[in-house]
Amino acid sequence: MAAGKISYDTLVKEDQVHSRLYYDEAIFQEEMDRIFSHNWVYVGHETEVVEPGEFVGRWIGLQPVILVRDRQRRLHLLLNRCRHRSNTVCQLERGNAAGGFRCAYHGWTYAASGELIGMPYPGGYAPGDFDKAEHGLLEVALEGYQGFLFGHLNPDGRSLLEHIGAASTLLDQVINLAPEGEVMLRAGMLKHKYRANWKMTIRQSCTSRPSISIRAKASTGIRFTDPTAPRAPATLAMAMVRSISPPRTARPAFSFRVSKAMSPRPRKTPMSRVWFGASASNGPQK
Repeated sequence: MAAGKISYDTLVKEDQVHSRLYYDEAIFQEEMDRIFSHNWVYVGHETEVVEPGEFVGRWIGLQPVILVRDRQRRLHLLLNRCRHRSNTVCQLERGNAAGGFRCAYHGWTYAASGELIGMPYPGGYAPGDFDKAEHGLLEVALEGYQGFLFGHLNPDGRSLLEHIGAASTLLDQVINLAPEGEVMLRAGMLKHKYRANWKMTIRQSCTSRPSISIRAKASTGIRFTDPTAPRAPATLAMAMVRSISPPRTARPAFSFRVSKAMSPRPRKTPMSRVWFGASASNGPQK
């Protein structure tokens, strides 16, 4: 396909998708922009950060963020980038920042609220040349529903409820299943690390055996509002992408090999022409 605008109509069919969606660097970068940078993305649950100073480190696409409670127990979602040289100010997955976040590069220190509270050699700035109030950690838009928290790197006026739409009923179902009508997430998590495109996580979550009985309900109600975006409905998991680690780049995560021992005729179709889906064997090859 020629360089330029990506034609998803040629890559996504009714019953199959092209393998390019899983390894093309241009598609990966567009996903980081259109899906992660311009939508509400799930970053955690309010019960994960209960005490003052308590925080968890998360990712929105390729941007590291910190979900934290300040001394007044207010929630903040901070971009994990020092305002001096853009280094991360926190490298831990969770902890308590009662003493603040300190950049290891040049020692700029921030309160749990994101306010800049200390820096080396403040006398090196002439009076009036530097205002600490203007150099705190950047705050990311944060909204919640039923305790589930979402962040938005580039808020466009669309609320969280407008974004999740009918999927809010699924969150209601989760809460209603709890005997006391609330959910607490403080027991840790099961983590998987693998070298593959980020969409493999979503696909695997939607096809695991325990979820088959509810998958039909979980895959309705959410659509991209960008008129140029793909029209296929997104699953609830897509709306609540929770990146504990940054998404993998679009490098090929695996290769398909069919040896003579496995098939009487070795595959001659290059990876760039492979289709996946119910009728992939009969699908178009270009």
